[in-house]
Amino acid sequence: MMSGTSMTDLTAARNTMVSNQLRTYDVLDFKVLNAFEMVPREAFVAESEAALAYLDREVLARGGKTRLLTPMVLARMVQSLEVLPGETALDVNGSGYGAAILAACGARVTALETDADGASAALKAAGVSGVEVISGEAGAGAPGKGPFNVILVHGAAEVEPEALLDQLADRGRLMIVMGRGRSGRAMLFRKVGNSASGVRVIDAAAPAISSLARASEFAF
Repeated sequence: MMSGTSMTDLTAARNTMVSNQLRTYDVLDFKVLNAFEMVPREAFVAESEAALAYLDREVLARGGKTRLLTPMVLARMVQSLEVLPGETALDVNGSGYGAAILAACGARVTALETDADGASAALKAAGVSGVEVISGEAGAGAPGKGPFNVILVHGAAEVEPEALLDQLADRGRLMIVMGRGRSGRAMLFRKVGNSASGVRVIDAAAPAISSLARASEFAF
């Protein structure tokens, strides 16, 4: 819990986030809105930035090794995935928060984390059970756990995430930010058979994923 902040205050802040940020940003899916109302974001935020948990900005995750996406961007990404109850989902580098949101939408979730201990502790603090947390590199995915109906990546890539796309089931969907900084755009990839194609959903920024960076080019 945030120091000096009551549970009533936290609930009010969470409801305000949903009403004033998500609903005004074309997040209209009741299931998604309900998930963001249910999951206590403050449990996944570093204590030093706990007071910022419900602002429309990236915040340092619990454990301090990565950052949470802004609520508005994350909610639009989740809504675009159109998660169905019972679907299998892989949440990548979400620090536990993305996994908790997907689970609240009814998915059976595996969380792939570079800081698995931090994500596990955050999920426990939030009262979320049933999420399997594994440690690994974001770009490699979790080949032994798939195929997945849904993959949500909390980060920006410069190259298409081929290993992750390979782990999608037929008709599966993957959300990821492609490009860095102002050139970033949240992309929805859909897989049909053995091929996948992507469409832009929104402009967005996210922390860079080193394993999905473009290889350095050297001029001689």
